[in-house]
Amino acid sequence: MYLYGFGLREGGRGKGNFVWEKGGGMTVGREDPPRLELTLDSLLQAARSAARGSAQGISGWRYEHIRFFLPGDGSGGGAGSCALLTVAQCLAAGNAPPSLLRLLASGRSFALNKDTKGDKVRPITIGDVLRRWVTKAILIEYGEKFEEHLGALQYAVRTSAGADKIF
Repeated sequence: MYLYGFGLREGGRGKGNFVWEKGGGMTVGREDPPRLELTLDSLLQAARSAARGSAQGISGWRYEHIRFFLPGDGSGGGAGSCALLTVAQCLAAGNAPPSLLRLLASGRSFALNKDTKGDKVRPITIGDVLRRWVTKAILIEYGEKFEEHLGALQYAVRTSAGADKIF
């Protein structure tokens, strides 16, 4: 059975084991969903609108590093901007090496005291700037479509103290 172009077939070691494969067979539902493609404008807007001095993630990069390599945002540009934009496109399409995806899925973690005694702590994790940048560009590019499609399933989105209003 194939779902969105991917399916399970019997194989692997021994009877009753299944492996994932792509292509062929019966497709349930619609064809493969379209890949997210980002425009240069959305990537530039995401980088330019980010707060300066934002905390760096696991890679050690800040938004200033991204701005340096983008056209019109520093002394960089040229071939470096093409490479960085290619990385962003690959991340948006889910087409990056697994080791990079694992790195970007992790974050820098630390704990802050919730009270003066230090009895309670609040765990904080900072995601990586590359991941935040690409996610912000995706929302700039596709945010309205996401909101149209998912709006009926969401509660208190873009509402001040929205979680409080739910309960």
